[in-house]
Amino acid sequence: MYIRRIIGFFLFCSIAFSAFAEMPYRTVLRKADDHFANREWQEAVTMYDVLLERRPGRVKTYVDAVVASAMMNDSSSIMQYVVRSEMQGLSLDSLFTGIDVLSRSIGQSGIYEQVLLLVKEQQPWFTRVTNNYLLGYYVFRHD
Repeated sequence: MYIRRIIGFFLFCSIAFSAFAEMPYRTVLRKADDHFANREWQEAVTMYDVLLERRPGRVKTYVDAVVASAMMNDSSSIMQYVVRSEMQGLSLDSLFTGIDVLSRSIGQSGIYEQVLLLVKEQQPWFTRVTNNYLLGYYVFRHD
């Protein structure tokens, strides 16, 4: 029964991905924003994947995708988006700042800490950078 659900989910995602690939960028962006606002995290992430295929250099899309993935506690997806943004040459500062602002705006400031700790663990060469952001976060939290 569980296997059927997984197969059904992947089938749905592949059909949805191909259907959304035909839509104009603004339409997919609006749908992604609607899913995010309605806390439909999986659907939002699916839309963000489509958006990133079309415009891989847009920082806001990575920010939204990371936060939606964090809301699902999907650390592998979080890291996938972080690495993908790095490969696009996007600034970690822009990514981290965006995640901080967005996670606070939805009342989930702990997401920011979660992402920073995950990046620090998965990419130890960024330890110094992430420690600086963590320090700022802990000052905000009064820890």
